[in-house]
Amino acid sequence: MNRLAASFCLLVALAPAAPAAAQFVEPHNYGSVEVSNPFIGNGRQRGPGLDRELHGIYDQIHVERANGILSKREARALRREADAIAEQAERYAGQGMPQSARDELEARAHYLSDRVGRPR
Repeated sequence: MNRLAASFCLLVALAPAAPAAAQFVEPHNYGSVEVSNPFIGNGRQRGPGLDRELHGIYDQIHVERANGILSKREARALRREADAIAEQAERYAGQGMPQSARDELEARAHYLSDRVGRPR
């Protein structure tokens, strides 16, 4: 035990004695980056569309409620959330929907779809 402690102390004492070049690494320079082509897009796969997604959610809620998987209260809460997403999409549709808002509504619809299909 004594030898182990002594060797550890010796190792700790010699660690800062390494040359400065060995202690620090310069950041890598990757060079200049060109502006990406705006016509390529961001590579995201488009989903079925918000309307079709919400329609599928309403159908899934109806089926699970009919099969007794969802209680009346749970189904009502999920429908209200789907209604809120649909209302927000309708409001944006009149004003023109920016991509960030579309992405947010699609994400909310995906989360809601996952909540409906989640086993209880």
